[in-house]
Amino acid sequence: MSNTPKLIWHALRDRRLAAISRRMAFTPEDALIVFSSSRGGSTWLTEIISRVTGIATIWEPMQPGSTAAFDRIGFGWNQYIPIDADWPEAKAAFATMLSGQTLSWPSTFYQRQIGTLRDYLEAERLLVKFVVAHGVAPWLCSEFRFKKRPLMTLRHPMATIASRLRHGAWATLEDNFVFPEARYPELNDQFRPYLEALQGRHRVHAAKWCMQHLAALRAIQTGQIEIHTVFYEDVLLNREQTLGRIFEVWELPVPSNLINLSANRSITSRQDSPIEAQQQVSHWRHSFSDREIFEMQEVLDHFGIVVYNANLDIPACRTRMLSAL
Repeated sequence: MSNTPKLIWHALRDRRLAAISRRMAFTPEDALIVFSSSRGGSTWLTEIISRVTGIATIWEPMQPGSTAAFDRIGFGWNQYIPIDADWPEAKAAFATMLSGQTLSWPSTFYQRQIGTLRDYLEAERLLVKFVVAHGVAPWLCSEFRFKKRPLMTLRHPMATIASRLRHGAWATLEDNFVFPEARYPELNDQFRPYLEALQGRHRVHAAKWCMQHLAALRAIQTGQIEIHTVFYEDVLLNREQTLGRIFEVWELPVPSNLINLSANRSITSRQDSPIEAQQQVSHWRHSFSDREIFEMQEVLDHFGIVVYNANLDIPACRTRMLSAL
């Protein structure tokens, strides 16, 4: 009996979301796309970009339970799709989502923090923030010729791992690599013997970072897709120029209070995270022993990752992501 008001509220909420979704008719190729990894800085970046008038945000639509269209076709966490794959059901699901017709309570999370659901009815375009979607990025960019070049944020893998472990949501993850049960397992299968032998949480997290980014890094390096790469460290250390370049690439008006906006913490940041830029960039080194850093570097070397390494807190190479293909 006590759950009845809650069930009624959920039903009314879902009915309103469905009604708004039916009125959405955005052109999928008009969407502004951000690809990022968890704790990779995308929330902060999204908060800044979303302040432009006429933009409404779709929040992490590939999260399990966020978009029913993806759940129905068996999308997995860290889903990978080969760039030349023929998966019409997936293309249809993305087309529906990118048109704004699959709004859900989770996917409208951020827009509800800064405004209301009515913002979707008044918006001129959608900003779609993907997390852990690098595995589908090459395929998605080849299937939908986005009018504005998608953004991909990159953050030092060891800083990303330190942030995840400090955040707490990832602290209980297994010390062994867990293979996702999803369509197109060939990328994982390529490295299966190595991944099965990995032990230690820091090594496993490093391997996950590599596996999550590998398909996108390969496609960028070979010129198969055009993506504007945004290094998290550049946003911190060269804020005005880096953010200004994003607005230039997307041909958006630069907010007059851009620097003030970028000085704020994101809504998902811990309050004990450092604020000073240089401290933020190097803070990860306090989270690991020298041995752990060495072992994580061994993992990066195994996958041929050269864009970042353990010797530098900033990108080691901006024009080459991988040592070999």
